[in-house]
Amino acid sequence: LGRIGVPRGDGKGHPLMAAQGRVAFVDREEGRFGLEVRPNPGGRLKEPFTLTLWAPLSLLEGLPPVGSGVYVEGEARLKTRRLVAKKVEPARLWDDPS
Repeated sequence: LGRIGVPRGDGKGHPLMAAQGRVAFVDREEGRFGLEVRPNPGGRLKEPFTLTLWAPLSLLEGLPPVGSGVYVEGEARLKTRRLVAKKVEPARLWDDPS
């Protein structure tokens, strides 16, 4: 169900991130949402976990409903220890009903 990786760099040395999972929660007041990443069958990940990602209000308002599969790209802000989403797209996950 979940996937975390690093897309190709932006050429400026900014650390980028990418993740795929289900929307776990949306907190518009705090400007963040949760992404539940769960193991794929036969994968290395053994336990699910939830990432907290910060995002602009315009992106939060466009998120699909809680429980929907999404692919997220953004950047890791190392000084503040935050993952900031820049792009979110709907995504079919391995356990979605046909």
